[in-house]
Amino acid sequence: MNYIDFMPCKQFKNKEQISIIPLMRIRTITLLFLFVLPMTFKSQISLAQPGDLKTMKNWQLKGYGKDAERIGDYYSAINYYNEFLKRKPNNFHYTLLRLAYLYKKNRDYENAKITFNKAYLQSSKKNMEALFNYALMLKSLGEYDEALLQFKICDKETKKGGNRSIEKWMIKNEISGISLAHTKTDSFENKKIIHLDTAINKANIEFSPIILNDTTLVYGSAESGSTEYYYMKNKEDMKFRKFFLAVKNNNFSWNKSNALPPPFENTDSANTGTGCFSPDRDRFYFTRCKENRAYKTICDLYVKEFSRGKWGQALKADNRINHPDYTTTQPAVGSCYMENLDVVYFISDRPGGMGGFDIWYTVYNKTIKEYTKAVNAGAFINTPGDEKTPFYDMAAHALYFSSNGWPAFGGFDIFRSFGDLVNWSKPENTGSPVNSSFDDLCYTVSPDHLYGFFTSNRTGSVYLNHKNCCDDIYSFYQVKNENISLSAKIIPKIITREFLKIPEENRDTILLSNYLDGAIASLYLSEPNMEPIFLARNSIEKGGDLSFSLMRNKDYKIIIEDKRLVENSFSLSTYNNTSSVLKFDSVPIEIIPEKPIILRNILYDFDVATLCDSAKKYIDTTLIPLLQKYPGIHVEIYSHTDSKGGESYNLNLSQKRAENVLRYLAEKGIEKDRLAAIGSGQNFPIAKNTNDDGSDNPEGRKLNRRTELKIIKK
Repeated sequence: MNYIDFMPCKQFKNKEQISIIPLMRIRTITLLFLFVLPMTFKSQISLAQPGDLKTMKNWQLKGYGKDAERIGDYYSAINYYNEFLKRKPNNFHYTLLRLAYLYKKNRDYENAKITFNKAYLQSSKKNMEALFNYALMLKSLGEYDEALLQFKICDKETKKGGNRSIEKWMIKNEISGISLAHTKTDSFENKKIIHLDTAINKANIEFSPIILNDTTLVYGSAESGSTEYYYMKNKEDMKFRKFFLAVKNNNFSWNKSNALPPPFENTDSANTGTGCFSPDRDRFYFTRCKENRAYKTICDLYVKEFSRGKWGQALKADNRINHPDYTTTQPAVGSCYMENLDVVYFISDRPGGMGGFDIWYTVYNKTIKEYTKAVNAGAFINTPGDEKTPFYDMAAHALYFSSNGWPAFGGFDIFRSFGDLVNWSKPENTGSPVNSSFDDLCYTVSPDHLYGFFTSNRTGSVYLNHKNCCDDIYSFYQVKNENISLSAKIIPKIITREFLKIPEENRDTILLSNYLDGAIASLYLSEPNMEPIFLARNSIEKGGDLSFSLMRNKDYKIIIEDKRLVENSFSLSTYNNTSSVLKFDSVPIEIIPEKPIILRNILYDFDVATLCDSAKKYIDTTLIPLLQKYPGIHVEIYSHTDSKGGESYNLNLSQKRAENVLRYLAEKGIEKDRLAAIGSGQNFPIAKNTNDDGSDNPEGRKLNRRTELKIIKK
């Protein structure tokens, strides 16, 4: 691409005027490019030397400033507009407000604050856009009290003037964030924050930390932190953002290395960064970004697969995932309800979202090796603002992400939500010290949850142009383990024993203590007004022992996946639990007997089908309370006869006996669709109808004239 492709040639009298171009080696230009990740440095090319500004005409300064904005060179645009405003200090309608936004995009909060305030004060009518952004910059600098005052003024003036440029939810959201910053001074996990030293953090953006193991980290960065100059004919010398390796020393210091292990690889033709492994580590997803002819940075998702002992080539995902005109970046892989499915989350600004950049996902089926079409993760997670840098914690079934659309301390805060696909708990602000009034992003945590990393442009980061321009990598370590270990003993309890008053000798002989050995229990997070959110699975051990790792101040539901159970779930809470262990010595779980139960008190006289009074009384005090307590169970009533009479006659007789029981239950209010009457005739005796010598056995025949109950859960 020659320079004429880069800028309209009508702005220049000759090419010699722009023969040497300063390449601003900065780490951030705008949140759009910064967290689309990464941006090419050619879009930071200055269009003129600072010494040339005073010789330019006013129309040239405005024109060059506008063109610099268009290609993403905001530092040059700032220089042009500042020079213009020296000459035209009251040019609010165009230049002053544009300059304020450029400072904001560069995250030069101090100058943005001053310029937005000046723009507001100089506007002929009260400009709510300028006032709102002035308050926003105060908040970003941690000046919460003054920011709150200005937001309230903005809210009042917006209502009075009917100004629609600033919506009410935006003001309310920022005020809520200030309240949160005042109250949530501690994160839900106690952490110690460490700023990685200058072996890793340079005067350049560092981003996307990827934990390989306890001593190895891969991250994204550029190679320099200074201002350099290139002739445009040597554009191939421009540097791109790449993966780098960091190795931890014995203490908290790190060493940078250019030696990358597979599957990481860089290229000299595109920016590379942000990556993640699939849960089985057989796939590596990452991003490559280039500018198109309209100077828009477009990022695409790539994948490498591990097969036959080596990593394959990087393959660009197809248009079910990537979009030719919009960015697809920042992958994070999680799981869902089926083990053969991986969920690949990513960030995109494509149409169909809730705001600017949203979290989207595609599902990869490992069995057929196919991806689904990209789907938006929904309004439970995405906002009218921007969501960025997702990370999925497999162990906790939690999505960490950064957002400026949820109430935040300032800028982008890191949030946590539990769930998958489009079913999410309400995002929680992780609080300080991870979040600050500045931009906090790229959260990642180790599998054991003992340490992790994030990036921030908070004051104290290494910088080149101004103190909040540039993101550094910070690590955190757990000071106190906030998890609670659940230990529960599941005790099976047969529901019929309590209601049917079965004698001990006739009870089911199954060994109840091992009844549920190996059964799968699933842990769900219970959130108000939401479906339970799946978190984890575990097997019930021998003797009924079950364990899970829980978080503080949460409500849970545990569901045991076994069709023999009547009530297969129980709830628990960790609110107000100060211990690190939550123990239940006995959790009774009601089970259905596997075999039919003999209802010995429902007997019939010889050749009689009607129920006697004692049988009705027995049903009133046993079967009916049982069916009323457990509306989810169905029953089958089996009636039998002794061997006297013909087989066909006895079959009809037994059917009438079963139907009489069913009819009586229905008269007492039990739904008919829960009941079934089955006559078994003389075919299934439990005692001898005749003695061994051929004589009649009245006691045996009496036992055979019985009614049985089979319980079924539907």
